[in-house]
Amino acid sequence: MWILRDFDGALKFVEWLIVKTLDMGFFPMLGELISKVAFLRKSDHELYQNWIDNIEDIPSVASKLDVKYDLILMLDSFESANLKRFIESALKMMWLDTLTVIVPEDSRQPEFANDEKITCIDFDSFRSKYIDSESKNNIFFVHTLGLIESAWIPEIDALFERDVDLILSDHDSIRDDGFRYGPVLKPGFSRELIYDPVYAPCLFIDKNLFCEYLESSNSAIESSEHLFISEQSYQGQSYKEKAYHLMVNILSSAKTPRHLGRILFHLIERPPSWREPSTPFVETYRGFNLSTHLSNFPEVYKEPSVPPLISIIVPIRDNINLLIDCVRSIRKHSYKSRYEIIVLDNQSKDPQTINWLKKSEEAGLITCIKCDFAFNWSKLNNVGIESANGNVMLLLNNDTLVITPDWLDRLAALALEENVGVVGPLLLYPDGCIQHAGVVVGYGGFADHVYLGEPVSNRKDESFISPLVRRDVSACTGACQVFTKKTYQEIGPFNERLLITGDIEFCIRALNKGFRNIYDPSVSLYHLESTTRKKGLGKEEKLELKSCLGELTVLDDMYFNHNLSRSSRSPMFALLKQLDAKAG
Repeated sequence: MWILRDFDGALKFVEWLIVKTLDMGFFPMLGELISKVAFLRKSDHELYQNWIDNIEDIPSVASKLDVKYDLILMLDSFESANLKRFIESALKMMWLDTLTVIVPEDSRQPEFANDEKITCIDFDSFRSKYIDSESKNNIFFVHTLGLIESAWIPEIDALFERDVDLILSDHDSIRDDGFRYGPVLKPGFSRELIYDPVYAPCLFIDKNLFCEYLESSNSAIESSEHLFISEQSYQGQSYKEKAYHLMVNILSSAKTPRHLGRILFHLIERPPSWREPSTPFVETYRGFNLSTHLSNFPEVYKEPSVPPLISIIVPIRDNINLLIDCVRSIRKHSYKSRYEIIVLDNQSKDPQTINWLKKSEEAGLITCIKCDFAFNWSKLNNVGIESANGNVMLLLNNDTLVITPDWLDRLAALALEENVGVVGPLLLYPDGCIQHAGVVVGYGGFADHVYLGEPVSNRKDESFISPLVRRDVSACTGACQVFTKKTYQEIGPFNERLLITGDIEFCIRALNKGFRNIYDPSVSLYHLESTTRKKGLGKEEKLELKSCLGELTVLDDMYFNHNLSRSSRSPMFALLKQLDAKAG
C-alpha cells in the first residue's frame, strides 16, 4: 500500500500514529495525517485526474450564446508550432466576434492573416484604431497559447453583468492527446501576484477598462495606478515591453477584479517567466527591486518617502532567555527604519527576568510596561500599541529569531502601502519546516496555517500558489504581524474577548474595511511556537472565535480556492463537491 511506502514502512506508520495521537488527540492527528498524505502525494497525476472525472462537472456548451468577445492575441513569439492549433480552436468559438493579432512593427505577417475575422496589426496602430472603434464587446486578452473551455463563458458574462471589470481564472496544461496536467489553482484576485506572467496567461477585460488603459498609455501623463514605466518614451518601448506592461498595468488598474475558480484555460505552451530576459521587469518597475537570482518571485517594494519609526511590541512572562535571544537577533542588523522595542511584562516572577528587564530599560535598549492581568494576547497588544511612539506597529512573539537582515524595512514598506492592512512573514520551525505561510479561514471549521510542517526546499508541482511566493491572504499570525498605527485606529483595537486568536479576527476586520493583508516569504524568522503556553485552543476560545467569524460573515476564504480541501493544510484537491465556484 502506497501510504506505508511513503511512511517508510508499517512500523514507522504505526509509530507516527501513536505518537501524534498521544500528543494532540485523535481528530487533530487525523487532520495531520490527511495533510501529510496530501503533501506526499501532491505529484501524483491520478489525484488531478480523479478530480477531473468526479468533481469538476463541466456543463454542456450552450447551443447559442448572445454574448460576443473580441479576442486580442499578443505573444512573446509568433514562431510557435502551436499557433495554428490555437487559431483554429478560437475560430470555432461561437462567442468570438473578432480576433486581433498584435504583431511587432515591420514583422512578417503570419500565414493565417487571410481569415475575415482576423486582423494583424502593430501595437501603436491598434491602440489608435481600437480607441476610435464602435465595438461594444468586452475583451479576451491572451499572451500565452492555450485552449479555452467555452462552457464557462456564461459565468464570465454573468460576472460582467455584476459590474466586474476584469476576470481571471484557474488554468492547467493539455497535451495533444487531450491529457490534462499541471493545474494552477489561484486565490482570489491578488495584486501581489500580477508581476508574473504565469499568474494570468489570459484575461477577460471590460471594454471600458481596456480603452482607459490605451488612452492613458497614449498620454504624456501616465496613470499613477500603472506600476511600470519606461525610461524611454512609450513609443520607444519594445514590443515585449508593451505586451508585458499591458498585462500588468491593466491588472493593477482594475477597480473590481475577480477570480473565477474554474479551469477555464488549458495551456499548450509554457508562459514566459518574470525571470526571463524577454520579460522587461527590472528596468521598468516603479519602486525598488530587491530580487536576486535566488528569488522565487519579484521582490519589489515602494520605498517610504520618510523612514518610519517601527514599534516592536513583545509580550513576555518569564523565560528571559527567549527574549534575550530575540532582542539580540533584532539588534545585530542595521536598518533604514528607526525602531523601538516595547516589552510587555505579563506578571513575570523570575528574578533573572525582572533584573534583565530593569537593566535593559535603564540602558535604553527597551521600554518595559507592566501588565498585571491574566494572559490575554489581545489585551496585551492593545496596551502596547497605545503606548507606542511609532507609526508602524510590529507585534512579535518572544520565541522568534530574525533570519532576514532587512526584515524591518521590507515589512514596513509593505505595511505603509495604500490599502494594505496586515503584513506577515514566513515563519519556520527550528528544523527549517514551515510554521506560518499565511492563514486559511475555514480549516477545521475555524482557521489554521496552510503548508504547516512542510519543507521550504525542493518544492515542485504546486497545485496552489507556492508558500515561497508573496500573495494576498485572509490572515497572518500574530506571532509576527505588522500594520500602521493609522490602520489600527481605523480597524479598531484587538477583540479582548479572544484571549489567543485576536490576530485572526483583526485581519478579517481589516478585509471587511477594504484593506489587503499580505504574506511576504522574502522575510523569514524562526518561531519556536507556543514555547511559553500550551498548544491548541480551549473550548470557550473556539466558540468565541466561531461567533466572531460568523458575525464577520466569513463563509469561505476568498484567498484560498474552493476546489481545494478544507481538511488538509497541505493544498490538495477536494475529494467531495464543496461550494459552487467563488468569484473572489
